[in-house]
Amino acid sequence: MLTIWKIWLAVIFSLAGLAFMAFLSCAFVGYNTTVYPVEFYGSDRLGLTAQFFLGITALAGHIWHASRARLNS
Repeated sequence: MLTIWKIWLAVIFSLAGLAFMAFLSCAFVGYNTTVYPVEFYGSDRLGLTAQFFLGITALAGHIWHASRARLNS
């Protein structure tokens, strides 16, 4: 039982870290005009929106797996 719980923890923390980094990079790309200038990337960045929704998906997966781990323990 302890081994299964460790596997759930690895999945839960990995998804939480992925969601955190997606949101952090969205903020970095959205507000940093030195590294991502408007002249090259434009003011409307499609990748920023896609990255935000991938972060939402990872956060939803984190919440789902965390709830499943609590129900199964």
